[in-house]
Amino acid sequence: MSRKKKTAKRAKRAKRAKRAKPDEKKADKLPLRRVLQNNLYILKLIQRAAPSYIILDIILDLLWTVVEFFSGAFLLKVVVDRLQGDEPIETLVAIIIGMCLIHMAVYFSQMLFWHVYGRATHLRLRAKITKELIRQMSAVELARYEDPEYYEKYIKAMNEAQNRSFRVLWSLEGLFDQLFSLTANAILLFTIDPVLVLFALIPFAVGFLRRVRNKVAFRENEEVQKIEWRRSYIQRTFYLSDYSKEMRLTGMPEKLLADHKQTVTDFKLIKRKYGPRIAVLDYISRISHEVITILGASLYAVYATMVRGTMSAGDCLVVLNSIGSVSGYLQGLVTNIASFHEHGLYIENLRAFLDYEPAIKQNPNGLDAARATDAVL
Repeated sequence: MSRKKKTAKRAKRAKRAKRAKPDEKKADKLPLRRVLQNNLYILKLIQRAAPSYIILDIILDLLWTVVEFFSGAFLLKVVVDRLQGDEPIETLVAIIIGMCLIHMAVYFSQMLFWHVYGRATHLRLRAKITKELIRQMSAVELARYEDPEYYEKYIKAMNEAQNRSFRVLWSLEGLFDQLFSLTANAILLFTIDPVLVLFALIPFAVGFLRRVRNKVAFRENEEVQKIEWRRSYIQRTFYLSDYSKEMRLTGMPEKLLADHKQTVTDFKLIKRKYGPRIAVLDYISRISHEVITILGASLYAVYATMVRGTMSAGDCLVVLNSIGSVSGYLQGLVTNIASFHEHGLYIENLRAFLDYEPAIKQNPNGLDAARATDAVL
């Protein structure tokens, strides 16, 4: 090959690499509308697999959240207030027993729903998604198998599709739970002292960092997956009989061992690249919740009770019990909202694979596999 042709080829490769860089940067950027569409896409898959599953699951989950609130912070306030008001002990015992029975009944309903209906739905959904993926892969033209970009989308779709589908539903459940729990506990704290709500809002102010963290984690996962595929290929080569001759007659083992060692180095480099950023973002989120909110509000409640005398002992106990929950619900709400963006990024790979239109359509009159096998035999 002439020097001019080699130079031209290098220039073309450089141009392609240059064009690829912006795409990599945009890989974790998805418009809000597309994020919503992707999450709805998965929910529709669940709906088609089990029409009543989503509604029943959300109703039972919300019912559990309501019972948990009334048997937790609210019950504590009722008991302490009534004890201070010389309420008969029999009435308090009846209230506690009643709440315990309701709590047990709802929990039993949840377990029954999950073990009888939920697991069967999981299996049906997994089978449906796998069928769609295999059908699409068998329909595409053979040239696509040699296209690294398309094949990469197929592997990502297979790895994420089944687990990601129910993560979307769990995020939706969490959203409803946290909205109710947050509202109920915030109203309870506000009636005790409006200042307490400010402490709970602090983690919400730094909640936007969660979305940043999800983007960083997504980029890390994308790079780790590529190395994982290379490492798996190297390991398979050692035990597959197809390569047994080459392994003994050539210097393949040394080369593959060197490549395997390089994958370990690459893993370390990725962790050094993304690990510090994720650690800092998690640290800020944790500190805002555990130190500023919980410790700050607890000290304020004790000061208001012991020094100023503006808060009763019962209210102080409720604050100590609830402030961490309110902060946690706020933090969870922000995390849940950000998780829909994370889901959307992974579902985009699935949709990009399933939405592809093969250039060569399948022949409906093609040879039947079973008949062809019988003919051969």
